[in-house]
Amino acid sequence: MEQSLHKSERYYLFTGIFFIFFGLAALFAPGMTAISLTVIAGYIFAFFTVAGGTVGLLSSIDPDTHNRVLKFVFSLLNIVAGFIIIFVTIMRPDIIATFIVYFIAFWAIFIGILEITASFELRKLIKNEWLHIINGFFSIIFGLLILVDAFAGAIALIILLGVFALIYGGIYLSLFFKIKKLNNIHEQN
Repeated sequence: MEQSLHKSERYYLFTGIFFIFFGLAALFAPGMTAISLTVIAGYIFAFFTVAGGTVGLLSSIDPDTHNRVLKFVFSLLNIVAGFIIIFVTIMRPDIIATFIVYFIAFWAIFIGILEITASFELRKLIKNEWLHIINGFFSIIFGLLILVDAFAGAIALIILLGVFALIYGGIYLSLFFKIKKLNNIHEQN
């Protein structure tokens, strides 16, 4: 256990530093951070789309594959879609950013509706349970606010992400110092 703590010391240090730098970037340059994250997300999504399409294409060659023609066409469409995403990410990252913001908005509204619906069942088990309903309404309001002004919503999301990253990074740095102190005590003994 002690050996494991000693080896993980650097992990906590570098993770904490990374998250603090990311948090500061998100707070002081939210627009640039949003574009950077969007481009990274676009490339990752495109990579998995092309990779999945390639694997599907290769498996469609196998004569034992069920629905070979359908699999071939679907896989080819995945590859084409992946390259289109790469092209759009390079040429117009704002389109990808807009899609992500609207996706988050609709997701928040959908989750809010589900939470409110689920809360009625929960109220049968827990008397005067309102927290789930309140949480559902906040989720719906959050989604609607993003829909009203997508750009402001994107900036707000990045700022919230930055605050989270600063807290997360601070906790990891705190753990680093605690582990370092513990390791120093064990080395002296």
